[in-house]
Amino acid sequence: MKCVIVGDRGTGKTSLRLSIISNNLPHEYFPCECSIDVNIQNTEYQFTMFDQMFGSFEYMRQLQYINTDVFIVCYAMDSQRSLQSVTKRWIPEIQLYQPNVPFILVGMKYDLIETNWQDVTFGDTERIAKQIGAFSHVQCSSLNGFNVKLVVHTAVRAALGGNKAKYQRGSCKK
Repeated sequence: MKCVIVGDRGTGKTSLRLSIISNNLPHEYFPCECSIDVNIQNTEYQFTMFDQMFGSFEYMRQLQYINTDVFIVCYAMDSQRSLQSVTKRWIPEIQLYQPNVPFILVGMKYDLIETNWQDVTFGDTERIAKQIGAFSHVQCSSLNGFNVKLVVHTAVRAALGGNKAKYQRGSCKK
């Protein structure tokens, strides 16, 4: 199962991927492609993640989109601008190149809520998730691991359910 993680620079895409593969934020770097085994309802899936690292080189990114089963579209909870990029840049791009591939919307840096650095509200992002046709919306923190496994399980469910899956609200309860 192929997953491509997209979003603006600084949203936490690489931190999410590293947190997923190591169960915390490691101090060493892993290549932009990695796989983990995910068990959902007694079925094992190989979940291969690609961290979109090509910046403004759209033609390079589109090559990475080939054969994608699910996208994780990231925004930073401390950046209204990154949330705007979701609707203005990332969703149009993935729908142009992979229109039938499901995606989940993921709010990064949930730990900032505790320090009142949140710039984006949950209500705003829930509304946007429904508007753009996201399979689900999840908020997480790579720093403390909050909801990181939920992101993976939601992405796998989206890939299995396809683009026609009904919107599912992500859990943000501790």
